[in-house]
Amino acid sequence: MLNSYMEQARWAFPRLFFLSDSDLLGLLAWSRNPKDLLLYVKKCFPGIVGLKFTLPQDSSLKLNATLDAALNGEIFD
Repeated sequence: MLNSYMEQARWAFPRLFFLSDSDLLGLLAWSRNPKDLLLYVKKCFPGIVGLKFTLPQDSSLKLNATLDAALNGEIFD
């Protein structure tokens, strides 16, 4: 069943074929920290060297401080 789910994910987004089964499982079960995605993004898109996460400046959007800091942080290797 898990293999079928991973295969469906790969056919829906072919760049996922660049990931091993272990990496794909890690991506599908990624933590709540968006910075953890960088490893997988780099494997799927080799030209990417960093990600910048930003949130819309909408006052109706309420986040906790940890998630806000994680999303608004910059990542560069």
